[in-house]
Amino acid sequence: MKNSVTSDRLNQVLFKIGNFIWDYPYSDIRNVVFINEDAFYSYMENQKIENTTLKSLIDEIENCIPFSLTEISHNIFMDAFYSTSYEEAENLCEKFKHQCKVNFLKEIRLIKSDLQWQKLVALCQKIREENLNFDFMIQKI
Repeated sequence: MKNSVTSDRLNQVLFKIGNFIWDYPYSDIRNVVFINEDAFYSYMENQKIENTTLKSLIDEIENCIPFSLTEISHNIFMDAFYSTSYEEAENLCEKFKHQCKVNFLKEIRLIKSDLQWQKLVALCQKIREENLNFDFMIQKI
């Protein structure tokens, strides 16, 4: 299992991502047409934040982000569930994780108040704590 980040590091990464998304100069890409939201977020995840990419920051905290099931992510999940080979299931699981990260970035972009942001950070912290508890229990077995 992937090691969890510290509480402080999670806060740092979340604030970097949030500030990046809210302060991004979207007017710089106003003439670009993306075929869908996934294409837009694929573009965004390769943008640099300080010395790293948005994607690498999201990957660092992937075990701490909430999954919001959309129709797309639900369909991917069900395809993985009914897949007939291990390799196909692994590929679909990676696709599902990517879609959940895209959904998380969408959620951040839609935040309109400090209270919403605080609740999202608290939820991520709660998920981090639960993962630590789960990892501890697994080590004891």
